[in-house]
Order: sequence, then structure tokens, then C-alpha cells
Amino acid sequence: MVGVGPMAKESALARCTVVDYHGKCLCDLYVKPDVPVTDYRTPWSGIRKEHIQRGLPFFQVQNHVQQLIDGKILIGHALHNDLQALHLRHPFEQIADTSKCVHLRRLVGMETSTPISLKRLSKQLLHRTIQQGEHCSLEDARAAMDLFKISKNKNTDVHLKSFMTDDFWPSDFDNE
Repeated sequence: MVGVGPMAKESALARCTVVDYHGKCLCDLYVKPDVPVTDYRTPWSGIRKEHIQRGLPFFQVQNHVQQLIDGKILIGHALHNDLQALHLRHPFEQIADTSKCVHLRRLVGMETSTPISLKRLSKQLLHRTIQQGEHCSLEDARAAMDLFKISKNKNTDVHLKSFMTDDFWPSDFDNE
């Protein structure tokens, strides 16, 4: 997101990334907002003026993402923010949001009603440091997918198992 409008208090989508179950990048696009950018928020967003200049129009990115996710389970962290930024809706029953996963919060020793950041979940459960300075939406998307895999395997002690074990791969992985 970048800041738009007076005082840059409003946000506009500036980069959109979608990965598949295996973390393969399906879409990583810069977006040219419909209104002038007043704050690139580079220290957090990683977005710079040149990214926006070569970005695609918002409606084009929105349509592309809609086609990618239509009929699919949408997995991510705090997805309401992403859907709001894209002005998209997705069926509730087809959303898996790691920010709301009680099992993940329990694994890190937090109350089940307490929101938890992707950064903290990644550090504690994946032993991966993300969002150091500028954020990378591809890195974030892959972290959310890996956390989803943990949440689907509720009996796994993630501190003792490797992600290379068969427990973390879909059964049809060898057939691809």
C-alpha cells in the first residue's frame, strides 16, 4: 500500500502478489493507483516511484486477481485488508486466514482471541525472519502459505519436524 490523498492518510494498492500452494509466484504486479501518490511508504512498503510508473492500471490488476482466485480457496494473512484494497469479495467459506487461526496462536502461546502479526508467526513457527525494514509481498505470501500448511497439520510439533517431511506436502505433489 501507498499513501494517497491529503496528508497521505488514505491507502491505495501498489503491489499485488499471489502464490500457489507450493509458493510458486502466479502474479506479482505493481499497480498504478487512480489518484496521485502522496507517500510511497518505502520504509515499510518497499514501493518506489519507479515501481508505480511502470505499474498496471488498478482495474487490470483487479480483474487478473479475480480470475486467479475465482472458485479457489484464498489463503493469506489478514485477507480482509487485501480484499478491501482490491475492492473484491470472496466467499467466506473459501477463505483461510492465518491471522484468525486459533491453532497457530496456540502454538505460539497466545490467547486465541489475540491478533498476531505475520512477522511474529513466521519467526516463531517457521523460524524465518521477514519484514525487516522494507516488506516484500512475495515473501509475505509464501510465509502465509507455509503457516497455512502448519495449521492444517494440527498434531505436528513444528519445532521438531522439518518442512521436507511428507506431512507438509500435498498428496498429489509427486504427480505434477
